[in-house]
Parts: sequence; C-alpha cells; structure tokens
Amino acid sequence: MEKTNDLCCESQSVSQSFDEVLEKVKEQISIDCIPLATLLQAEEIAAIIAEVLRLRPEDKLRVDGVMHSAADVQAVYAKLENEHVLHVIETYNEIPYPIKSPKMYLRTALYNAVFELNNAGANIFAATGGGEI
Repeated sequence: MEKTNDLCCESQSVSQSFDEVLEKVKEQISIDCIPLATLLQAEEIAAIIAEVLRLRPEDKLRVDGVMHSAADVQAVYAKLENEHVLHVIETYNEIPYPIKSPKMYLRTALYNAVFELNNAGANIFAATGGGEI
C-alpha cells in the first residue's frame, strides 16, 4: 500500500514524463496479470490513470459530473489495484448501450471502483446467504 501512496505523490509532478508515470501505473495495477482478452482495455485505462496523475494538484477535473481538485482524484487513483481495473473492464463490457464519452465514463468508473468494490463484495456475500447485515 505504501508503494501506491508514493506513486501518487511522485506522479503529481508534471516534471515526470508521461511514459515514466505510465510505467509506474502499469506496475501499480499489475498489468502483466490482466487477461490477454482485455489487455488493450487495461492499457487504455492505465493511460487515463497516468494522465490524471500527471495533473497539477490544483487543477480541476470532472468526475461523475462534479468538479474535483486533481489532488483529490489523484489520492483516490493511488489506491487503484488490479482488481479495480478488472472490475471496471467487466462492468464496462456489460453495458448494453453505446457510451458517448468513454474516457469520461472510465475516469468516473475508476474513481468509483475504489469506493464500490469492497461494498459490492460484501453485498454479494450477504445476498447469497453468506452473512447477515
């Protein structure tokens, strides 16, 4: 987990090249563990993450229709792991309609994945009789 937080702090500097940040993101999300069938999608997602991490902390960007400071989004993105990316890809691939702005959608989905993944797992566990809430 500490490695991830270091990535956030280091990556906030626009002095790092995009390629340097992208390589760190690929390590962060363990891109080498992504199934081959979804590797191109994972590469695109890694590029979106790197782009956000290279913003200046005071920059603003829209996530889920709300303007956030880049620093806030970067802090959340620093928590992204392989399972979050796989969840986003799986969810994206199940959408039965065309996405008008895939980059914006994925940016929001990545942000929300950090908050939703654990709760979704707990919900499924409870719904299948595995636990009581």
